[in-house]
Amino acid sequence: MSLFSEKLKLYIEVSHQTIYQLSKKAEVNRTVIHKTISGERVPGDDFLEKLYGALMLSPEEKREMRRLAERARVGEKVYRRREKVKAVIEALNDNPLFNPAYGFENRAFAAVSKTKTGLQIIQGRKSIEAQVMALLGDVFYNAQKPELSIFIPFQEKYLYELLYNFYMTCDKETRILNLIAIEKDYKDDRACLRNLEILSSALLFSLTEKKGYRPYYYYMNGDNHYEEGVSMPYFIKTEKQVMTFSPDFETAFVYDGEDSYGYFSDKIDQFYKKAEMLTVYGESVPEMFGWSFISNYEEIIEPAPCMAKFFTNRRIDCFLRKDIPMREELYHIGCTYYTHVREVLGIPFSMFSFEGLIEFMNSGILPTLPKYVTRQLSLEERREMLEEIIKNAKSGAKPYIAINRKAFKVPVDLEIIKVSDQEIAIRRFNERGDELTTIFIHEPGLVDAFTDFMDYLKTSDMVYDQETMVDMMEGLLG
Repeated sequence: MSLFSEKLKLYIEVSHQTIYQLSKKAEVNRTVIHKTISGERVPGDDFLEKLYGALMLSPEEKREMRRLAERARVGEKVYRRREKVKAVIEALNDNPLFNPAYGFENRAFAAVSKTKTGLQIIQGRKSIEAQVMALLGDVFYNAQKPELSIFIPFQEKYLYELLYNFYMTCDKETRILNLIAIEKDYKDDRACLRNLEILSSALLFSLTEKKGYRPYYYYMNGDNHYEEGVSMPYFIKTEKQVMTFSPDFETAFVYDGEDSYGYFSDKIDQFYKKAEMLTVYGESVPEMFGWSFISNYEEIIEPAPCMAKFFTNRRIDCFLRKDIPMREELYHIGCTYYTHVREVLGIPFSMFSFEGLIEFMNSGILPTLPKYVTRQLSLEERREMLEEIIKNAKSGAKPYIAINRKAFKVPVDLEIIKVSDQEIAIRRFNERGDELTTIFIHEPGLVDAFTDFMDYLKTSDMVYDQETMVDMMEGLLG
């Protein structure tokens, strides 16, 4: 039996109705009711709505039953994967790793002392954490150009919290090479959920104003030799030392002798040469502005309805600030891009945050372009854009779906784009809105999970129906 069938059976028992009485009241087949509560089948929505009405369920109880029915239809494996992708996206609303209480920028860190023999053994988690703190402090605040390589499981949240806060408070150009072990058999439920959890942590580092984080991955159950030659599987490498850790993080070795450091340093460098990038930054001007000529712009989760159709050359010229550097180049890139979208790529399926649309109507700031590039739109211009969006939504010529943020807390400063079946792009502006970070994900299992979630989102209970969406949009016009 599923959670749905168990819950339905409970509601029937509480109603003190027999299956025969319920079938008569709901005007449905009682045999189907029997099969439903036994877990043999999940009927269609019309059938279930009649049952919910006959059982006199509250609106909240109906919503829960609809969710459980969908869970039973798709199966636990698919349901858990979709819930995990949703959690990964929602986690980007804020960063649980950032802790201003550390105040690293106001502290002084001594240079790490060289060991007497080229090898130091450290026992006990507390002692190891203290050594890592000292090592990171030395790297980020004493090195001219901080750089380190790290291979530590994300389950060690305290160590990653230290790393993140050092990274974000250091005002130097910094480079972090993060080796990550993921599982190749992403069709396996446990492996898929674990990989998504790893991605969630990596995104917290990737989607910041700083561009020095480079996550590399390898398949732990694939054909590799990443652990060969390292006495313990996890490590931190700086320009001075290599520190390796036991799986339980109760023992650590510190190597800084010329021979031992050189040996392990070379081994670690070889690891990265065999690994693939988990996230890749967009570096070109079109990619930085979201104007990359990607081959297939299928679906997008975004802060406001896609406005690409309405960005004519006249509007682009009108919206761009007059005093920005490279204005002519940006104008021509923008014109070429939006013409290409309309005439070649086609407008993507736009799933947008209604709260983001409200923010646009209140502020006049285009949510998908840097604030220093575009001026604030007048109230008349905002209304004109919204009227065109409503017209397209009513005609069905442009696919718009409004996300209910009470059901799905999608960040209002983020775009998630299904570029193709092989690529997902994620874009985010910094807090000032003057710089866009674009990253690309190509790992097949992660792309597959995001693609499935985005396809599911269109018809889920996390979005408004078309009639409600249009009514809410018209309400913004007053």
